[in-house]
Amino acid sequence: MPVDCICQRCGSHYRVRPSKSESKFCSRDCKYQHSKNQKACTCLQCGESFSRRASRKGGKFCSRKCKVASEFVAVELRFFRHIGKKQANGCIHWSGKTNVHGYGVIESIIKKLRSNRVAYELCVGPIPAGLHVLHHCDNPLCINPTHLFTGTHQDNMRDMNEKGRAGWQRRAARIKAQAT
Repeated sequence: MPVDCICQRCGSHYRVRPSKSESKFCSRDCKYQHSKNQKACTCLQCGESFSRRASRKGGKFCSRKCKVASEFVAVELRFFRHIGKKQANGCIHWSGKTNVHGYGVIESIIKKLRSNRVAYELCVGPIPAGLHVLHHCDNPLCINPTHLFTGTHQDNMRDMNEKGRAGWQRRAARIKAQAT
């Protein structure tokens, strides 16, 4: 038969098994907040209050579920933090992280996403399966939706060759410049 107890921290009534009657707190949160080494926090996702050890870093979310839920919303919000000023040529540069190829990158909980793909999806719509997001302006940092279009891998290779962006074309131009 359960025993009635009163929480030493919040004063609420709670019931426990007789073997646990020495318990002084109604929940783990009350126990942790009662401890001197605890810090009261508010979850950034759901707004509920929770406690964590003062020595631990983080403490932004009350549970893993709230952290995961915030990541899906956060990608869109974090994307808009990294939009640079519009350039004279119409390009809007990505001001966040970049990968080794010079394309803007934004991290989600699942994987790293290219900023030009996120810009296209937010402003134009979903990218059809199997298609790439290409640039009219040939600027990997550009996230201006009017400079972006979808195409196949073959379209991308054709565009690269037509505009002289292939590796052999760049090397030939460099050699020619050194010779003169």
